[in-house]
Amino acid sequence: MEKFIIIKKITGICFVLIMVLVNSSIYSQESKISLNELIIDIQKSTDNANEMIMVWWIPEEFWIAALSNDPSISQSQIDMITETLRPYLILIVVEGNIGNFGGVTYKTESAIRDRINVVDKYGGTYDPLTKDQIDLDTQNLLGMMQPVLVNMLGPMGQNMHFFLFPSRNNNMDQIANPNKEGMFGVNLGTNKFSWRLPLGSLLPQKICIKCNEKLSGAYNFCPYCGGKL
Repeated sequence: MEKFIIIKKITGICFVLIMVLVNSSIYSQESKISLNELIIDIQKSTDNANEMIMVWWIPEEFWIAALSNDPSISQSQIDMITETLRPYLILIVVEGNIGNFGGVTYKTESAIRDRINVVDKYGGTYDPLTKDQIDLDTQNLLGMMQPVLVNMLGPMGQNMHFFLFPSRNNNMDQIANPNKEGMFGVNLGTNKFSWRLPLGSLLPQKICIKCNEKLSGAYNFCPYCGGKL
């Protein structure tokens, strides 16, 4: 009975997470982190009119920001989720070809898996982990999200796939730390996506002392006047 209650609660948490992914305005006014800005930072897409590709990197900071202002979710539950997912670099990927009249032919999970990898700042590449390399708690947690995606987004949600990679390289350095200077990339076939770190949405805004512009906390120089920040 207790396990059933826990599973039911986690399913509810998954629903909240998916709601935030779909509608980034949820909790954004109350959270110390702007979820609108964070989601912009962690999403990448192609500008090719014949393709629909979205690659969403989901760092630990997203889970914390998305859940911390929901009174129905305790800090211990947030800790449980982040500790479960911490060993992994998590991507949500959807890819499809767009027809002449807007219809999308989605690629399967296996078709994407064969063509995707992560690149760290040293040029090291990492393939997606196989099922037997992912612990059962993580598999169950992410597995609960898929039906919610389908219910909310239909065919698109059905074709949004989770891909997990190791969060650390062989030297135990974090491959993608959203709070530290660095970079990492994702290759999906011939499409390449990259993130410069740290993420500006996680840093306090900077103000240029020369032109008084409010700027991303990730900027070192003002893009308007070139002044050092």
